[in-house]
Amino acid sequence: MRIKRCIYALVSLLIIGGCELSTESAQQETPALKDEFTKEDLTSAKEVEKGFYEFKSKTGGYTMLLPVEAVISKGFLYSVLKLIKHPLTHRSLMKTTPSPET
Repeated sequence: MRIKRCIYALVSLLIIGGCELSTESAQQETPALKDEFTKEDLTSAKEVEKGFYEFKSKTGGYTMLLPVEAVISKGFLYSVLKLIKHPLTHRSLMKTTPSPET
């Protein structure tokens, strides 16, 4: 009787451990974790919410949820930084819109 309980406990532990390993390997296959540039800014390789990782900015000014399929492009990041550095030179910001008359 005691041997049966030990066998059931051992089988249960093996099943639970195997499920945990398959979850980790599935997480490693996401595009966000494959891309080194994106992975640098993730706070953890574990999902905070289903389908999302926590992303922290390099300045530490904000955090946001990043979809597991998302990849941050270096070119996009540098264009945003350029826009922040010189906002008045950006063409879309230089367009004037008519103000509503009151």
